[in-house]
Amino acid sequence: MWETVLQTEKRVLLYVGNADCTVCQSTKPRILTLMKAHPLWAGVEASAQKNPDIAGQYLVFAIPAVLLFVEGKEIFRTARFLDFQQIQQVFHHQMMQEE
Repeated sequence: MWETVLQTEKRVLLYVGNADCTVCQSTKPRILTLMKAHPLWAGVEASAQKNPDIAGQYLVFAIPAVLLFVEGKEIFRTARFLDFQQIQQVFHHQMMQEE
């Protein structure tokens, strides 16, 4: 499923977390709010525990992690201490480049 989304969507946000990670649980609602505010970005959530192949493929060593992709290429990543302002800036920058 993940590879299909990455191949078919122009802009993708991958959120990697775990159910037993308290930081992940506290950041997940903020990620969902961010995704609602930016509907041109497809959002995918992956559990590092249930999907170790995704975490391994993208070298996610710390969770929570957010990876942003444009046209299948990773353009940004942040992990552990998520900087939501920086994520917003990347979203804004991408939209400005496409105008």
